[in-house]
Amino acid sequence: SYGGHATLVRTLALSADGTRLAIGSRDRTGTLWDLPRRELVSTLRGAAHELRSVAFHPHSTLLAAASW
Repeated sequence: SYGGHATLVRTLALSADGTRLAIGSRDRTGTLWDLPRRELVSTLRGAAHELRSVAFHPHSTLLAAASW
């Protein structure tokens, strides 16, 4: 497993406060992790292609994900 993904991770982003990690994968999913708790917060599904980029808003209030 690659951070909860079935295939290789393509992109990572760390929130500005360092508490959340977003992961985008070739399996067309994204995951959001709470680092202090070491828990999966959410899984993004439904992308038509692999996720190529993830990014947090500077205030860590929004997460953007992009695929092909």
